Amino acid sequence: MTNTVTYAGTDWNKLIMPKHRYIYWQVVNSQLLTRDNLSQFMTLSSTLCPIFECKNENHSHLFMNCIFGKMVFNEISIMVVSLSWEIKNLIKSRVLGLGIHKLSKENVYMKSVIESW
Repeated sequence: MTNTVTYAGTDWNKLIMPKHRYIYWQVVNSQLLTRDNLSQFMTLSSTLCPIFECKNENHSHLFMNCIFGKMVFNEISIMVVSLSWEIKNLIKSRVLGLGIHKLSKENVYMKSVIESW
């Protein structure tokens, strides 16, 4: 039995640098070493987001709720939808039915996610 994910076509697209594909795959699967993940196996002085120090740093905060993250995505004209969505659902919704225009948009989105990390 093979488990296929709908966003794999974007994550592993040959036009995207391997390093970026790997980081993006970590984002989609909530595997980045955000402070909440790091705190599970090492002691940290704080798990708060280092930018404004008002919320705990996790994937949802970093890519969906953080004021700085929202400014980054808004500046590149990427619509950040409902704050309650999981990052995986957001990405899956953006990659279905990729055409060349859609792929270019996905590359911009992926690059912005990577650079904000």
